[in-house]
Amino acid sequence: MGELSQEVEKLNAPAIDDGLLCPKCGYDMRIDTGERCSECGEIIDRAALAVSGFPWAHRRTIGRIAGYLKTFWLVSIGSRRLKNEASKPQDLGAARVFAWINGTLMATVFIGIFISAAVESRGLSFMAVHPPELFARVKTSRWVHDLQVPWSSGTTLWPVMPLMLVGLGFYLTGVQRRLFRVAELSTTRRERAEAIGWYASAPLVWWPLALGVITIMYLPTGVSTPLVQGIIAILFLLMMARVWLVGSGWRRMLWVGLLAMLGSGCMFLAWLGIEAAELYGRHPARISVVWALGVVGVGLPLLRCAQWSARVKHRGGEYMMLDIPYLLGLWLVGIVVLLGVLPWCIGFVWLVIDSFL
Repeated sequence: MGELSQEVEKLNAPAIDDGLLCPKCGYDMRIDTGERCSECGEIIDRAALAVSGFPWAHRRTIGRIAGYLKTFWLVSIGSRRLKNEASKPQDLGAARVFAWINGTLMATVFIGIFISAAVESRGLSFMAVHPPELFARVKTSRWVHDLQVPWSSGTTLWPVMPLMLVGLGFYLTGVQRRLFRVAELSTTRRERAEAIGWYASAPLVWWPLALGVITIMYLPTGVSTPLVQGIIAILFLLMMARVWLVGSGWRRMLWVGLLAMLGSGCMFLAWLGIEAAELYGRHPARISVVWALGVVGVGLPLLRCAQWSARVKHRGGEYMMLDIPYLLGLWLVGIVVLLGVLPWCIGFVWLVIDSFL
């Protein structure tokens, strides 16, 4: 009787390695050795399903910068080259490193904006809450002001907001993993899903790019023109250095000369575009671009994370509509807690300590 119960437990235990799964329906293909899935009829390329398709997983071969940029781009556009990744082996450690790079970029941009505002106002006075004026048009309730004072006290302490912004950057690039937690899967498949969840944070890097474009748009022409031209020059110099190291002979000289001409042309067009925008008034253009970048910056990460979650779970598009508000809610909770609740608590404790001192 004991031996029978042990055999039953072995049959019910999850498999250590799921082997080959159908990329379309998730059917276990270890028993079926044919070229098509017996469940859905999908053509199975066993050699392609044995290696991860994320370029970052092959960074030691293609280079770290190229691996990161290619992965960022393919995940952002929802490339069909990566549609079967839930059925392929994934390196969980490499996926975590990729997401940590994304979090570092986000945190760096947030801190940069904060320091720029502090330099502009010559301190943290822009975070301070002032007493309500007696003859102000919009009256502020006394209890609202009392709630604002601890928050202002916490945010005007120099270490607080930089730490909160760093935490926010890493929180936003990691919280989407909750969409990829499926408890009923085996250990191998859970690790695959978690790795894909880390990779799904790539579209969030569009936030720093969007903020950079908006910042450049609102700078004076005398500042934005050399800044844009400098960025273009640096990009083309990096491209020429890459060509010089990889190319050889006359091809190297040809490509370097071609890139130099293209870079000069782009710098001239950038100057012409900024001058034209300044001449004809760019306020409508600013507003339109800000709205477009806002929609893309928020909508694209939401869409891609929900899309990858549906792929991992082998579910249809209707489940994406459930994951999108859930992820948006997680973002809002993190923003409120890290930028509102925690600074308020720190400020309240600081006011109590200061009152005793």
